[in-house]
Amino acid sequence: HVRAAQTNSIHAVISDAYWRRQLSASERAVGSHLTINGSAFTVIGIAEPQFFGTTLALRSPDVWIPLVMQPIVRYAQNASSHDGADTRQPWPPQETIEWLSAFVRVPRATDPSAIAAALTVQRQREAVTLFSGDSLGNMRDIVGSEKILLEPASRGLSPFRDNTSSSLFVLLAMMGVLLAVACGNVACLLIARASAREREIAVRLSIGAGRMRVARQMLTESLLLGAAAGAAGVVLAFWSRSALLKMFAPTANLITMDIGFDARVFTFAIGVSIATGVACGIFPAIRGTRVSLADALKAQTRATSGGRQSLFVGKALVALQMAFCLLALVVAALFVRSLQLLTSMDIGYDREHVVTARLDVRTLGYTAEQRQALYQRILERMRQIPGVTSASLSLNGPLAGSESIGDFGVEGYTPGQGERLRSNGEVVTEDYFSTVGLRLLQGRLFGPADHAPGNRNTIVNETIARRFFKNGDAIGKRWDWGSPVGPDGFVIVGVVEDAKYVDLRTPPPNMVYQLAAAQPDRVLSDLEIRTAGSPTTMTATVRQVLAESEPRLPVLDVMPLSGRMAQRVSQDTLIARLTSIFSAIALFLACLGLYGTISYGINRRVPEIGLRM
Repeated sequence: HVRAAQTNSIHAVISDAYWRRQLSASERAVGSHLTINGSAFTVIGIAEPQFFGTTLALRSPDVWIPLVMQPIVRYAQNASSHDGADTRQPWPPQETIEWLSAFVRVPRATDPSAIAAALTVQRQREAVTLFSGDSLGNMRDIVGSEKILLEPASRGLSPFRDNTSSSLFVLLAMMGVLLAVACGNVACLLIARASAREREIAVRLSIGAGRMRVARQMLTESLLLGAAAGAAGVVLAFWSRSALLKMFAPTANLITMDIGFDARVFTFAIGVSIATGVACGIFPAIRGTRVSLADALKAQTRATSGGRQSLFVGKALVALQMAFCLLALVVAALFVRSLQLLTSMDIGYDREHVVTARLDVRTLGYTAEQRQALYQRILERMRQIPGVTSASLSLNGPLAGSESIGDFGVEGYTPGQGERLRSNGEVVTEDYFSTVGLRLLQGRLFGPADHAPGNRNTIVNETIARRFFKNGDAIGKRWDWGSPVGPDGFVIVGVVEDAKYVDLRTPPPNMVYQLAAAQPDRVLSDLEIRTAGSPTTMTATVRQVLAESEPRLPVLDVMPLSGRMAQRVSQDTLIARLTSIFSAIALFLACLGLYGTISYGINRRVPEIGLRM
């Protein structure tokens, strides 16, 4: 949340895209002021157009600020903590909060592996001091077995690239199959054309033209076809690149990732065009110049032995096209089946009657008391909406893409050698479970008696109950963040069913639920509303009520829970659709090639069929 300001402030650097998009490329941008989450910053520089930050994402950073400004702008994402670290306090002074990606500039003559080895030794030495207690011996063993690796930073960091690379490689492979089918089809047509030109080629050869010269002419014609197709493909790719990227990120409001064409793209396009032209034309060129001059010049019809050989080659190419087409159809069917399984699985939540909304409460700068009052005001207003049966707030929310994970210990359970116990944590209001549709399996849900600040009553999922307690009987047992678990640890008062919290493909992880009233310092960012009817009709009303409850509250998105699930499988949906389309095109081309081969064979046998009739 960035806006212009007119006060003295600390320094910031803005991106070239932001300078052009928001400041209209003003020459007076340097020295102007911006307000970020209520704090004023002075613009001291504009980054080069080619610099998009160290992390490759759909939206590149607009502003860079000093690291020590973390508590000032209230940044609180992508961090892990241990050994009593307090994420509510400024992060930079705390060594036990991990939230930074390190980039090291290495001298050209220095071996990066030697630096990595030295860093590994230093980290292991620090671990001896950091995890000095007897209860932290397991962490010392884990850190002692880890090694630091230095990787080239030229490509930067990119979770988006890591998440989409496999899908893009699948699409590239499907395009290769489609290209092979198209090449086979064009090769069949060129063979048929060469057969029809046998007499012409024989005349050229008989008057002194060399076979290599004629073959080069035919190959040149094929290369011209490949060049024309490549040029058309580049134009189509140029106009559709943004649409394809939007398909991979359908919920992104603004995409600033650089997807411009450069020398590598054109080199690849030229290489594929040349390879396609050669693949389509090399065999027809060779076959077309291997004609018997005497037979070709004496032939009064097209029914020559060369034509019969060409027909055999055409049948072979059609068979190859059918094989590639079958491969594409099988791959598409597998992706469609995988998508069906993902969309029809039981995720634990009731996705048919729940509306969700992402809230950015932290940017308001409220105290804990003000946040609690805001939460109550929002929930009361939501419950007054006709058709709403219940409402709740949570720290991360179901299928919202965010999660809180930490080391924890369980009463009576001793981790094995090298085993690190970790659990997801969620902070919820009292009606959360009934709102999202999670069923109670043991014990009880949260009640008014649990609202006192510091209350230690918690609820766990059935994965924890099955894994750590005999016969799954977890009621009354204790756990705590870190270890060991003392008498003041958290007490389990209920067990609820598992759910797909973030990832639909992995088994449900350990999950503990804490009551928001007992954790007043935690900032809740997800709103859940249970409706009696269709949740789609409620989105506009929910957004309006949120604006009335707090006009300054940023609302990032409002959608049914089924919409969040659709986001989680958006790439799978795209891959399934595109592979189905590509396989359908391949099938059409293969059928077209089969029709052409059969039609060509019949045309060459017209005199024979006439004699038989």
